[in-house]
Amino acid sequence: MSTVRIFVVCAPVDYDWTRSLVNRLEVDGYPIYLPPDDDEPDPKVQRRTAIGLQRATIMLAVISPDSAVGASAPAFEAWWRPFMESGRPVIGCIVPSAPPGVENWMPFDLYRHSPLDFGQTDAYQQLRDRLPPPPPKRPMPPLEASTPGDSTKPESPPESPANDSEPAPLLALPAPAQSPDPPLETTREKDKPRLARRIINWASIVLGMIVVPGIWIVVRQATKTSDIPAGIWFLVVISTAAGLYAASRWVSSQVARRQMLRERRAAAQYAETRARPPVYLEIIESKQPAEIGAIWAIDNTELTIGHGPRAHVPLRDRRIKPTHCVIFYDTSNQQYYLENTGGGPTTLVGQPLASGDTAPLQNGDLIAVGKDTVLQFRYNASSPE
Repeated sequence: MSTVRIFVVCAPVDYDWTRSLVNRLEVDGYPIYLPPDDDEPDPKVQRRTAIGLQRATIMLAVISPDSAVGASAPAFEAWWRPFMESGRPVIGCIVPSAPPGVENWMPFDLYRHSPLDFGQTDAYQQLRDRLPPPPPKRPMPPLEASTPGDSTKPESPPESPANDSEPAPLLALPAPAQSPDPPLETTREKDKPRLARRIINWASIVLGMIVVPGIWIVVRQATKTSDIPAGIWFLVVISTAAGLYAASRWVSSQVARRQMLRERRAAAQYAETRARPPVYLEIIESKQPAEIGAIWAIDNTELTIGHGPRAHVPLRDRRIKPTHCVIFYDTSNQQYYLENTGGGPTTLVGQPLASGDTAPLQNGDLIAVGKDTVLQFRYNASSPE
């Protein structure tokens, strides 16, 4: 059974609360890593963060209005979405100060995985139930038996069973004077070299095993027929071996550097291709599996939703009219609206929208079209509300 490793992401405004959650999980024995709250971390911290993200088996995504729909939303999504698409679980943790109705403002991909609301008193216990058990702690060495008159060793206070019956509130835990270093730094294994680097290292060793003895044989023959002292030839052999070793190390470092640059460029391109448009519609429920997850960008013109190729958002449900409803942008008050054009039943956030009626759209609103299709309206922080 693989060891559980937890990676935590949050918005900068939620860092203090997240730090308290991390402290509590560390006390319970979980290997956990939280990237430092630093806009420009040094290369060592960046490397530690990259290793922690690569080795993590579970991610805790701390959800708040700022991380879901605020200024931190694009960077926050760039953390959790690739992790989720890699097949590893992401557990959402809603901060206690979050407003009600999270299903209307948080990303649906996080909401459908049943995030934990830490406004409830048993949220931490629910988190422990969803996490695998922590790795076993190393056994402590046995203490020496104390004599009756020995007062130098204080007795350990008995554990109170009442403390285990109900966990204390999360934010009531006192923060340590100095945050402990992440377990990742103290327990991480030695980095395994890349395949290309290992091939170069082995090729250098084999080449050295062939070249150096060959040079030595040539030197032995040369000393018999040459007036050059054997010590000079010995220095030539040592210099050649050192040069080969230095050249192999340099080539290996250059290969590793190019590999790191390729990975960084690939990550940047991946983040760019996965970036969401400023304003868009996403299908989150449908009887057609191929439709789920489809995204349509919304500009400042009308966007028709219906069945068939004439609609801007073409749905496959034949019971939906060609022009079922319309989303448009009102420049006078900088607001998006949904209008039922008479195509059939349309529901906005659980409220039916009669034919010809218009309702304003808010970030995260769910639009039910027909009986089996649900879309979500979303925009980032820089888009108009």
